[in-house]
Amino acid sequence: MRIHPLLAQRILYLVLVGGMTLQIHGLDDRDVLETTGPIDVRRQYQEYTETFPESMNLNVTLPRVRSGEFVNIDSITTGKTVILSFLSLTCYQCMKDLPKWADLDRDLARPSAAELVFVAAGPSRRYAAAMLQRHTRFAFPVLYDSTGVLADTNQIPEIPSTVLLDSHRRIQLAGSPVLRAEVYEMYRDMIADHTGGATGVFGTGTQ
Repeated sequence: MRIHPLLAQRILYLVLVGGMTLQIHGLDDRDVLETTGPIDVRRQYQEYTETFPESMNLNVTLPRVRSGEFVNIDSITTGKTVILSFLSLTCYQCMKDLPKWADLDRDLARPSAAELVFVAAGPSRRYAAAMLQRHTRFAFPVLYDSTGVLADTNQIPEIPSTVLLDSHRRIQLAGSPVLRAEVYEMYRDMIADHTGGATGVFGTGTQ
């Protein structure tokens, strides 16, 4: 896993200045940062978001994990708010969390307006398909990125990670919405703000 220098500086700042105790498990967006200091969860994740670029370029074409069909991420998310999750198939905790993503997709699957997209990295597309099938089946797009081109193009500081993008591809929030209720609520509220009050998440197409 890659740790961006700005993120390392942020950790040091929080420890030395913020009066915080951090429980770190390879600091990525899945990590629950347990605090005993004055900084609340929302501010924590706002600070974390600052280590990511301001916006992303989604004009990248990748194959679907199961079918191998190539799709352009920009074309399937045009004009939409996007939850984009970079998944490492060699990460045990990531795989353990997969059913929670299925729950999130199901629980928020109402007529509204955020596109949930997974970008998986692993030894091969067949391996990715087998691993995902072992855990759960998703209704939203799951794409395979063998070389990490999407993350590298956009200077994503670490894998795995999850970001919320507005319709202009600006990153609004970084962090996983499936591990903490507070972060889930932040995603829900921001999606509502950017979609005129709609709060559901839906997928467009198969894996």
